[in-house]
Amino acid sequence: MPHLRSRYAEPLLKKFLAHSSIVGVLGQRQTGKTTLAAALSQAYVTLDLSETQDQVNQNPLGFLAGRQLPFTIDECQLVPDLFPALKEWVRLHPKKGQFILTGSVRFTSRKAIRESLTGRIINLELLPMSIAESNSEPLPRQLLEWIGLRTFHDVPVISKQLIEKGKQRFQQFLEAGGLPGVCFFREKHVRAARLETHLETLLERDIRLLVNTTATYRQLRMLARWVALNQGMPLNFSDIARTVGVSPPSVKKLISAFESMFLVRTLSVENLPSSVAFFEDQGLATHLIADQREPQLDLVRGLHANLVPQFLYRPELAARFSQYRTRGGACIQWMVQTEAGSIGVVPVAGPEASLSALASSRSFLAHYPEAKVIIAHQGYECKKISDRILSIPYPLLLSDV
Repeated sequence: MPHLRSRYAEPLLKKFLAHSSIVGVLGQRQTGKTTLAAALSQAYVTLDLSETQDQVNQNPLGFLAGRQLPFTIDECQLVPDLFPALKEWVRLHPKKGQFILTGSVRFTSRKAIRESLTGRIINLELLPMSIAESNSEPLPRQLLEWIGLRTFHDVPVISKQLIEKGKQRFQQFLEAGGLPGVCFFREKHVRAARLETHLETLLERDIRLLVNTTATYRQLRMLARWVALNQGMPLNFSDIARTVGVSPPSVKKLISAFESMFLVRTLSVENLPSSVAFFEDQGLATHLIADQREPQLDLVRGLHANLVPQFLYRPELAARFSQYRTRGGACIQWMVQTEAGSIGVVPVAGPEASLSALASSRSFLAHYPEAKVIIAHQGYECKKISDRILSIPYPLLLSDV
């Protein structure tokens, strides 16, 4: 039986194994890293076990010897002494596809890990499942095809029925998220219990590997909730500090740790000295937001979570994600730049392109005259505003129809 992450991530992992001695499979807990890595391995151990940690610490090179390859080492960030041994091993045995290392924190974010394995490792970041992946659909191509156009041509045609289906799937996605160990439970109370346990593991255990903090679990949870409620909004560390009850420098360090744990992803803001943050799993964000959901935020965070995989699982595109803002109030909530071109996406919680969305689009195109803009609204009509501005129902960005 194929595992849940076989459609997108498995081909990438096979490709990386053919080109590197070591491949890291990194991502938030519960994204399916262990299942994916074990499916392509001949041998497997986990460093979650103290006995195995002792074996590595006593004789790191001996621990690596005599293994069937590929050999998966799960949660390897727990034993920093493993990394110099891996470097020496592949120096002495230069062969592709030897080791798969999984980790729920970025290896370079742990000060105890002094060996980065630069030049010897390729990392595959495993995201929570998108709407398309959770429905076993191919990686969407529509946005990629629009990026490759010099200007927009024909206006797409899509039935109201398909748009409604896309909207239903979108709402289900925001409720359940994309963590395979959580999202397929139909009972909301079961998902909530699992997400709360998941959050406790991240904020009580994993974060301590990355940052020395006196913040309590309550404060860390408050910080996570603040980010969930303000996804896509510029981070003001002083304002957040007053809400959470820790210092602004501590807020900055903690959000950096959240990113190193794959809990959030930060994007730079073009034109302003700021950054914004998005949750990697929107089911967990919904759990934190609770009864404070609102349509604009739902649209912004849901689109982000479904657009990033379309580029991250195509590493040959070398995509760069960011946000565009001006002091005058123009905002392109999500933009991606590739060698093929650049495109901005403006979510609108209304039935058509709003005046503010059009103004933001024109401001953006004045700065990036070769780019294009998609205004993604909640209505049903597709409309070509200009050669470089297209207004569409947002479900067209979620899967190919």
